[in-house]
Amino acid sequence: MARDRNKLNTLEVLTEIYAYSSGLKTTFDQYVDTRFESSLDIQSRLSIKALENNAYAGNKVEVEGIVLRVGPLPGADLASQFYNEGDYFRRVTAENKILGLDNPPPLSSARVKILPRKGEHASPTDIYYDPYTYDANDEDKYLISQFPLFFYKSNLTIEPGVKVRALYDYGTFSSGMILERLPDEIINLATGSADNPLAKKNFNSKSNAGYTGDQVDSRGRLVPATAAGCSDSRTGMAPPQGILNEPIVRSEIVPNAYGGYIRGKESFVRKVETAYLSMQTQGIDLIIGDTYRPYQVQKDAYMTKGQPGQSKAGDIAHPCKGYHTQGQALDIAQNSAQKADILAHGPIYQALYAAGLRRISNEYWHWSVGETDHGRDKVFARNRSGTSPADTFTG
Repeated sequence: MARDRNKLNTLEVLTEIYAYSSGLKTTFDQYVDTRFESSLDIQSRLSIKALENNAYAGNKVEVEGIVLRVGPLPGADLASQFYNEGDYFRRVTAENKILGLDNPPPLSSARVKILPRKGEHASPTDIYYDPYTYDANDEDKYLISQFPLFFYKSNLTIEPGVKVRALYDYGTFSSGMILERLPDEIINLATGSADNPLAKKNFNSKSNAGYTGDQVDSRGRLVPATAAGCSDSRTGMAPPQGILNEPIVRSEIVPNAYGGYIRGKESFVRKVETAYLSMQTQGIDLIIGDTYRPYQVQKDAYMTKGQPGQSKAGDIAHPCKGYHTQGQALDIAQNSAQKADILAHGPIYQALYAAGLRRISNEYWHWSVGETDHGRDKVFARNRSGTSPADTFTG
């Protein structure tokens, strides 16, 4: 028998909104049992469902992951980088006012390392460097900030090291919604075993990431335990030139793509700020990825991804050669607009060059100070792997 819509109680109204927000044209009986669920229960489900639908827009994929950091919901400015959170809150708040309810149930956020799905050998977050601790130092805080931001209901017990089941947005590769905590043991980075995806510091085999002693690469060259060992002739290379004797500082002007600000040697940072402000006057928002990269991070990447047969063979510099570890290099985001500009010697290229930065021959995205020098109109050829095409600039 049809219900009189003028006589629906609060639970029934909430349920109909829930069904509507889910895009499902069915009756409320399939969603709640009004004998056991309160208004808060249904409102909580409504809010999370609305957030899920708004966040994923058809690109949601169920994944498992490891929580690296938890925290409060970020501000609207930061959240808007991941998805249109503002629309969600405005819509739900408006619905609450009609029903005489408070604002949506509280949400929290977490940075999550996504694990490979069944049948896959890698995950989208494998491009990032794993931390050694859960925010115990500035380097690990920087590394964790690069991982996707996930949201979850604050009544879930989520902490660093737990495994979770979540929905991940393969449309933006930057956000997700945690659905539940899995019963697996907490992964402790300080004492974890080699079976743990993030346990690194206790490995004692030279073939493993995170090994803290000297290593030898596929060409028989020494890969020292620390940057101090780069003066050893067994590395097979001369010590890097043009190294600035300056402290590592953080810019208060130039953001990076991970929600923070760029870091590097002081005069390097000032040059980047000059280029960035010049572009701002032209209406260009330069997007920068990595800048300063700790030596151990570069060493891990070189030994686990840059050797023959590995995912980035030939594309990762020996840690004694790279200028990221010196705090004198940046990588611009490799999106189509910035790529086209650099290859054509456009406004971004010109601003970086005028500020005193130079690109290296085999990576259009890599710009540094002290590493190399070249004329403003030098035309670069395609690199060996094809990841950096030939310049389109013709003079």
